[in-house]
Amino acid sequence: MARIVFFGTPKHVVCVPEELKKAGHEIVAVVTQPPKPVGRKQIITPSPVASWAKVYNIKIFDGNPREIINDLKTLKADIGVLEAYGRILPQELVDHTFTYGIINVHPSLLPKYRGSSPIQAAIFIGDKQTGITVIKLDDQMDHGPILFQKKYPINEDDTLESLQTRLFEESAKILCKVIPDYLEGKIKLVVQKEDDASYTWKTQETKQKAYFDISNAPNLEALDRMARAFYPWPGAWTKWQGKVVKFLPNKMVQIEGKRPVSWKQFKEGYRNFPLELF
Repeated sequence: MARIVFFGTPKHVVCVPEELKKAGHEIVAVVTQPPKPVGRKQIITPSPVASWAKVYNIKIFDGNPREIINDLKTLKADIGVLEAYGRILPQELVDHTFTYGIINVHPSLLPKYRGSSPIQAAIFIGDKQTGITVIKLDDQMDHGPILFQKKYPINEDDTLESLQTRLFEESAKILCKVIPDYLEGKIKLVVQKEDDASYTWKTQETKQKAYFDISNAPNLEALDRMARAFYPWPGAWTKWQGKVVKFLPNKMVQIEGKRPVSWKQFKEGYRNFPLELF
């Protein structure tokens, strides 16, 4: 079994080190984002991956990745596994820290949808399928050779949250098979086809991508895709009479300062709202 350093941050990837640990691999450390203020009271809170590691007394690194390279080398891990870490790794860490390098799970059918928003993009555009791709990191974003790839359907009611959860749960099972095969030399790496490459928007552009001008609203089908692609955050949104109006899955609407209600309830309360959508 492998000695693994796991790079990850949010709740939906905690299942990955958990499954690897259950399969007999040793998670010797996690590398994650530092604690951040959470909730209305802005309580400084460790990342979900850090909280998971603390339960098992696993070493946690949450600082600048450039400053932990030597510490990681001393762990003599076989491989790094990266899923939704949220920071760019220095090339020295990628190339010279682990015997077998770092592998990354990307929730799309690479080279399609390289970048930080592949799940949102697939739902937003209206794709009927997506997938999981395991690559070996190189010196370019989501560019490295492919170890494994599998297609998965996108359901008509899938949101970012539901599809994200399902794909990463599947990736945890996949890695339990892929990692031993890779370390034993049973996997032939496949170079990505650059002519097929496409890129998604950056994380910091997501809120603007989810916005639409109320005078040029999308049609019902497009709005449904937007609502699902950007749920739970930031929601498909517009501005009306100085307030933010969010459109959520299942034909729910939320005006700033109020709780979500059905479209019918919303129109009863705001009869002069200019859109007739559902």
